[in-house]
Amino acid sequence: MYLPLEIPDDIAKSERKTKQYLDRELALFVDKVENGEFIKKDKLTLDEFIPQWKKGYADQNMGKYTRFMTNNIFKIYIQPAFGDTRIDRIKPLHLVNFFAELKRKDGKPMATNTKNNIYKAMKSLFDSAAKWKLIASNPMEGVDRPTVGKQEKRQMKQRKKAYTRAESQAVIIALYDLPERWRLYYLGVLLGGFRRGEILAVEWGL
Repeated sequence: MYLPLEIPDDIAKSERKTKQYLDRELALFVDKVENGEFIKKDKLTLDEFIPQWKKGYADQNMGKYTRFMTNNIFKIYIQPAFGDTRIDRIKPLHLVNFFAELKRKDGKPMATNTKNNIYKAMKSLFDSAAKWKLIASNPMEGVDRPTVGKQEKRQMKQRKKAYTRAESQAVIIALYDLPERWRLYYLGVLLGGFRRGEILAVEWGL
């Protein structure tokens, strides 16, 4: 249902001006429809919204690799679950259950990092939909970001955190097959024991 068009008082007093005003508004409306600018909010599914999001947000704000990975997330996880659902009918509880039931293709528990990537992709979609007034409220506002569970924490603690002497020697030998700058980069990682965030901040000087 659409709200009735409000006609300015000075125009409404004249039948001729009213007709001209309505004709002009109709022409503008038709132009928007023909150019794909008008979308019926109550008919828009998530599958139909994704191309709009790509054009209006992703292409302007994401790098090529990020767009590629996000597109894969849509195809593998999000669209099979919500693709044919109208975006205004997707509620926080639907999304909470979706994230709670996420598993790998082999049925094993999904890594929290992967869940977070799916969360970010979904949030970006609904943030844009809310910003563009396509939905009255953002359902992602009621969904907590996935966090590492106790079992996953135990598994992470059990993993090796450092190379042995023999492993370090093997890595250093293998590094000589790489260009000099990357050999120096990874030698720095080994010798300095840098964390991922620290070494990713390194920049090559001009």
